Amino acid sequence: MDSIILLTKNVQSEASLVEKLQVLGYEVFCTSYLLEEILQEYKANYLPLFEMIVVSSSVSDDEVKQILKNNHFGISVYRIDALQDDQEIAEWKKSGLTDFFSQECTVKDLRELLAKRKKAENLSDQRNYVQSLKRDKPLSFELFLNSLSAKEQQIFEILVDLKGRFIQRKDLSERVFGSSNSSCLAQLSQIVNRIRQKINSKNPESSYLITNWGKGYALSESFFLNFRL
Repeated sequence: MDSIILLTKNVQSEASLVEKLQVLGYEVFCTSYLLEEILQEYKANYLPLFEMIVVSSSVSDDEVKQILKNNHFGISVYRIDALQDDQEIAEWKKSGLTDFFSQECTVKDLRELLAKRKKAENLSDQRNYVQSLKRDKPLSFELFLNSLSAKEQQIFEILVDLKGRFIQRKDLSERVFGSSNSSCLAQLSQIVNRIRQKINSKNPESSYLITNWGKGYALSESFFLNFRL
């Protein structure tokens, strides 16, 4: 389940939108408190906990620009606002905004808009895989990293640093999210599965990322032999 942070000045006014997103299967965290935190760059470390950022129409343009500036993690950012003309949309997208949608957006329209994001991410992953499969030599570390999201890269680098040693799920969750509650552990499992799929794209029969329910996660010896680090 994708998690969304909805940044607003008035949590109660977002009830209808939260309900629509939940109908579509998203886990939504609606907050006004963290809006003020994220506007300060050094406190924007909450963002990697979420797959997507939605900014309410109650947030000013200047504040949206500050959020985009502080989004160092490449997370998709959507703005709730009245429809913009093509030039305004182009300018916002240059600043890092993914897209707009209106407060009155139907569940169907919202579903299709957010589905475009998923499709774009999948196409990007597929392009990276095709490039790697065209090579005769092992997948390079740089190319593999380019296929990872910010959170996937963070977890992968922790596993690389461990040089094949296992790390418990709770310990890894604490390092990545600052917590090991059930929600964080669920997100961790999803991210690790995505990393495993990308690692194994070169050789689907290999087990480069090992899961041991007693020991946790580790990269296998065959990974370090076959990947140029």
